[in-house]
Amino acid sequence: MTLIYTYSNDKDKFTEILDKAEKEGEVLIKRDNGKLFILKPIKEKTSPLKMLKALI
Repeated sequence: MTLIYTYSNDKDKFTEILDKAEKEGEVLIKRDNGKLFILKPIKEKTSPLKMLKALI
């Protein structure tokens, strides 16, 4: 089960949220306006060029 963090409640717990994303693969962050975002760790073996292509 994925937990949803709210920005207003968890902005001071950023390190904890990053650790959870690393352990579980992703976390959801919900803004006050209701929009959801996924925070995922980037695998270290991915080349910088592949990461750049994914962002474009």
